[in-house]
Amino acid sequence: MVHELRKVGTRMSLRAAAAILIPLLLAACASEAPIETPAMYVDIATPGARLDPVAAASMISQYRGNNGLPAVAVDAELMRLAEAQSQAMAAQNKLDHDVRAPLAKRFAGAGYAAYLQQIERIYADIRQLLKPEARVVLEVANLKDEHGITTLAWDVARAISNVLVFEGEVVIGWDSYGYGYDHSYCLVFRNPAGEG
Repeated sequence: MVHELRKVGTRMSLRAAAAILIPLLLAACASEAPIETPAMYVDIATPGARLDPVAAASMISQYRGNNGLPAVAVDAELMRLAEAQSQAMAAQNKLDHDVRAPLAKRFAGAGYAAYLQQIERIYADIRQLLKPEARVVLEVANLKDEHGITTLAWDVARAISNVLVFEGEVVIGWDSYGYGYDHSYCLVFRNPAGEG
């Protein structure tokens, strides 16, 4: 009889151990990974916050896709330039295009031709939203400083003319405009008939 009681006691001990261990093992297997906050809800207004360029491009591309436009891609060189400019403005606590260096100098040093290609791509996208014969007016100026002249207005006009028809310019005089000039240009472009 004692032998039988030991068998029953051992079986009960094994059952009790199994009843405790099995739920613990299952609980360990079922633990969930921490849930990350979606990129669009991350607060980037806090010190040290970083923008996730891939997530931003994805959100922008989704919006563009919903409006019949092609996706955007992250441009590493433009990201590098934007980050450097952002850091320079933050260091001086000043929102200014020229805080790091004059705009024309930054464009020249960073690939002015690449900048003009980006302008052309942007207006190619805008063209898709325009009705036939719609007009686009862009205000821009040439740039002049101690390093020379950058014919930004003319170069932008040439780039956009690859996707829209250039119709002319309106010269606007200013008391004080900056960038070495007292005037700027309103460049007028047209979306050709039957396109858009």
